[in-house]
Amino acid sequence: MSYILDALNKAEKDRQQQTPTSIPTVSAQNNIPPQGKGKYGLYFIMIGLGFLMLWIFLNQKETPPQQVITPQENHVTAPKTEPTTQIKAVKSQPTQYIKKDPNPVQKKIKTIPNIMALDTTLRNQLPPITISAHVYSEETSKRMVIINNQVRHEQEYIAEQLQLTHITPHGIELQYQGTSFTMKVKDQWPPY
Repeated sequence: MSYILDALNKAEKDRQQQTPTSIPTVSAQNNIPPQGKGKYGLYFIMIGLGFLMLWIFLNQKETPPQQVITPQENHVTAPKTEPTTQIKAVKSQPTQYIKKDPNPVQKKIKTIPNIMALDTTLRNQLPPITISAHVYSEETSKRMVIINNQVRHEQEYIAEQLQLTHITPHGIELQYQGTSFTMKVKDQWPPY
């Protein structure tokens, strides 16, 4: 910096020592001081610097604190962390329990055995049963089955003590002497 100041001082001294040979003539238009032109340029520079500083301020991103390694101790210092916020516990309402009935009524699923699962003595008492046609419908009145070449509907008797109780999508349910059993469409009694 001092070199620059020295050079400027030397240049100023040299200029003062020189004598002007002639004084240039100045016209009337040039007599207006150049203050106006420089003044606006200075305003533009100041406004530009203001926008630059504003842009830098708005685009400045927070950088996370970096780990510092000290050469003497060779250990890493953890970045400073802010205290965490504590969450207040909310009191919960008491839970209402539904009391179970000590004597629940359990639904018994009634499984009806197939004709082949019946006791052999009971099976041997059955009359011959041959299903030649089977029609199932959602409407009870439209259900029918042809057993032993006769059209039968639900709740009709096929033989003495042998009743057709239900027509199912896959066969029929029968009852003989108080014992219920099922037959599929492809089943027949006695088997051939």
